[in-house]
Amino acid sequence: ATTVNGVPNATLSVTRSLYRFRLLNGSNARVFRIALGDNASFKLIANDAGLLAAPIEITSMFLAPGNRAEILVDFASFPHGSAVELKSLAFTGDMTMGSSQGTARPLMRFVGQHIGNGGTAPSTLVPFVPHDLAAVKRTRQFMITMPGGGHGGGHGGGMSADLINGLLYEMNRTDFTVPFGELEIWEFQNMAEHMHPMHPHGALFQVISRSTSPTLPPEDTGWKDTILVRPGETVRTLVRFDAHEGAFVLHCHNLEHEDGGMMLNFD
Repeated sequence: ATTVNGVPNATLSVTRSLYRFRLLNGSNARVFRIALGDNASFKLIANDAGLLAAPIEITSMFLAPGNRAEILVDFASFPHGSAVELKSLAFTGDMTMGSSQGTARPLMRFVGQHIGNGGTAPSTLVPFVPHDLAAVKRTRQFMITMPGGGHGGGHGGGMSADLINGLLYEMNRTDFTVPFGELEIWEFQNMAEHMHPMHPHGALFQVISRSTSPTLPPEDTGWKDTILVRPGETVRTLVRFDAHEGAFVLHCHNLEHEDGGMMLNFD
């Protein structure tokens, strides 16, 4: 079973009011497609880096390992005494045979009470000033591959490995250097059969495109630090490192992939 705050089959007693929930996917590998029972709508108000410009009404959203989100659920709209399920909907996930990624599963239940004090969602939150594409200095491409099936941490010779740009992680090697304060496009190309939530340390980024969709989903809006890249997909982001100089890492937030070597060092 999936645990919520360490509890399997979790339940929460709620009043007929507006609730703000902070979600964190702490799974080692599983991606969730968050939804409420009966396809009920809720509002997305924040993601990895904090509040969005305005609430977005949705019926589902993806939450990959390492991703955070905040949602508003109005339990006043549900029948008195009803139980509302928070669940993960089925979706097409990893392309490997036998993978359970993307299977539907219950997460927790909300049990309603007749009391309540209402609550109103704000119409605006925190202003979002996007990066200026005209200021981009360069594009960096990161190709994700898993020769031999991955997870092996091998250094060639036909062994399996989890690679970025053909490189297996080595602690004492610097793989690239980013000029401080310059805007760059970071392009993630997933050539493997698994989903990969990619996470650079040291800066937030703005998602600008997905090769699989002409428009970005609501969970891609605002400032992000972890981006889910599906098999065969290319995701482009805008990033500027202007907070701290030093050494950082870029890695997949899937624990097995990270441990298998899918990580780079950069200055």
